[in-house]
Amino acid sequence: MPQRQKESQRANDRPLTKHEQYELSRHLFSLKLRDKESYQVWCTERGFEPGLRKTEPHRRKELQQHRLEMSKIQRARLSKNSRSPDQLLSRVLSGEAEEELLSPEWARVAELSKTLGKKQGSRDAFESLVKLALKKTKLFDATPVIGTYSRGMHNCMLGALASLATYHEVWIRSADQFKPKSKSARKQLGELTRFLLAKYEVPSFMDSVWFKRSRTQGWFIHMGRGQNIRTARRLFVPLTRKMAHCFLGAPGDYTVEQAFRWAQVHGLGGNRRVTEAVYGTRLGREFKNDDFWSTVIRFFIANPMLDTAHYGPIVDYIHHQKFASERIFMGPGRVEETPPPHPGFSMRKRNPERLLRQVEVWHRGLGRVRETGDHAWDSSGIPEFVQVEGRDKKRRWTIQELLSINALRNEGRTMGHCIASYAGSCASGRSSVWTLRLREPEGDQWKEVRHLTIEVRPQDRVIVEARGRFNAYPTPQQMRILQQWTQQENLSLPSYIAG
Repeated sequence: MPQRQKESQRANDRPLTKHEQYELSRHLFSLKLRDKESYQVWCTERGFEPGLRKTEPHRRKELQQHRLEMSKIQRARLSKNSRSPDQLLSRVLSGEAEEELLSPEWARVAELSKTLGKKQGSRDAFESLVKLALKKTKLFDATPVIGTYSRGMHNCMLGALASLATYHEVWIRSADQFKPKSKSARKQLGELTRFLLAKYEVPSFMDSVWFKRSRTQGWFIHMGRGQNIRTARRLFVPLTRKMAHCFLGAPGDYTVEQAFRWAQVHGLGGNRRVTEAVYGTRLGREFKNDDFWSTVIRFFIANPMLDTAHYGPIVDYIHHQKFASERIFMGPGRVEETPPPHPGFSMRKRNPERLLRQVEVWHRGLGRVRETGDHAWDSSGIPEFVQVEGRDKKRRWTIQELLSINALRNEGRTMGHCIASYAGSCASGRSSVWTLRLREPEGDQWKEVRHLTIEVRPQDRVIVEARGRFNAYPTPQQMRILQQWTQQENLSLPSYIAG
């Protein structure tokens, strides 16, 4: 083997440095490849050197090849789509179209049609709605609509049409007769749902029910028939007459989940400030044990001078005391589960100042949990994030997953919050916890600062919470980094995260 080839082979055998790993990850992202193995296969198939260390000119050539291939695919896609939309729709619904050549919108139509199975009535209704979207409306769109929902296939205008199609048997008018009055896609959807399903007025926020599969869609039909929301089946929380009245007055840009909290808080005498602070806690994501949590909401309303920034820590503390069974990791493969510390916890005669002291003591104690060895768990599978900034490329932002109890404890101690209480959720896969850090030079040394702790729900890739030191909301700079990560990894970032 020539000397130059031997040196090249030895260079490729060496492990990649962190900087080389970062450059490689950027290159893979540009080529739309997920891992090193797929990259090496891609290179081999196209006659490129399969090594991971490449010069900048080599990478430019690979990018040129990628763009050339993408342009060919785009031309083929345009050619396929140049035929009659009705013909293309027929091919897509029958499964005859080549999905890799479809635009994102047509690919979503193909994906949604599969969820309808062999129900011919639903498939015919979906076909009529897609034709309507193409000819009369702006609803032929696959862009996610509701930020607080997962980026599932139904969270887009086309997904909402598929949801509507499943209720074709109770349509009160034919979709062919619909004529939109508005030019806004969101308003057009509202007009269409009421045209098909409602004889009576339905609040605007109820449009959110069509962007994910849920029993809430039945509530829209129930209200559209003139029925009171109180009599709908399996509500999130029981509503009094006053709450039902407040429910109708919730802001139009809310989701149905937010509207229920709005109704509950206002029905108990609270206001929008309390509602939105409650929605920023775990109570905005779940409605379990609401007979108890309603007493917590009453406590917040009864203490209007309590800073709403404390709501999240208070709710976390109460949940830990009353509902969270503790998982004690005794060693590899050995887990003992104990009941909640205070299952009889009550809000009766609770004093705000005393409760805040108890919350503070609990937070501090999370960093001094009885040491029973460090327990680690598997990664959620979501890739980490790296971004280098500055003229000299020395400012390095990272978002890393925390994968052990000790890592959570250290994060909680440094940031002054209760993230260590999430060990059980992380170990079970219900949650994953991440840390946003900035590493940059300070004099002759490097300094790394933790900026945010982030909770992600892996099942639907939604960022559930992101807080800075002492539960502070993210700054604009931190939100910018967070948004770049969500775009890169297709995560959902609800608007309430920014505070």
